[in-house]
Amino acid sequence: MSSRSVMKSEFKSTVHTSAPKYEPICWLSIS
Repeated sequence: MSSRSVMKSEFKSTVHTSAPKYEPICWLSIS
């Protein structure tokens, strides 16, 4: 569970840094 949280954090950071406009899609995919 903790490793998944780390993946979520890293993925969100990557998406937010490279393409902030995809953040809502990122949240939908994770949730």
